[in-house]
Amino acid sequence: MLNNKYRVHIYDDVTDVVRAAAQEWMALAAQAIAARGAFHVALSGGTTPRALYQCLASAEFSGACDWRHVHIWFGDERTVPPQHPDSNYHMAHEALLRHVPVPLTHIHRMQGEQGDAHQAARAYQAQMAAHMPLADT
Repeated sequence: MLNNKYRVHIYDDVTDVVRAAAQEWMALAAQAIAARGAFHVALSGGTTPRALYQCLASAEFSGACDWRHVHIWFGDERTVPPQHPDSNYHMAHEALLRHVPVPLTHIHRMQGEQGDAHQAARAYQAQMAAHMPLADT
C-alpha cells in the first residue's frame, strides 16, 4: 500500500526532470517566503545537481524567485578553498550563485579551507543555529 504523502513522477528525459525540479524549487521558495519571509535551502555538491543549478540561473527561472529572501547552505563540502575545482561551493557559484541576485550575506558556506576541519564544521553548525528558523512543533 502506497503512502499518500509520496508522489511518483515519470519524465521522458533528464531535461524534463531538471525543469520539474526547478518548478518545485520555485514553488517551495514562494511558499516559504510568503509564510516565513525567507527560503532556506541546502545545496548538494558534485556533478549531479549542476544541471538544476544552471536551469535555476536561466532567464526562464531566475526572475521567478525573490532571491533577496533566499538563504543558501551546503549539505556537504570538501575541505578545500572556495575557488578550488573540487569545492562544492565553487560549482554552485559558477552554475547558479553568480547569476542570481542572492545577497552575499545569505550565502552560507563552511570555511573548509581552514586548517582544522572539525573546528570549521563546529563554526558552520553555530552559523546554522544562529540563522536557521526553528522547526514548527
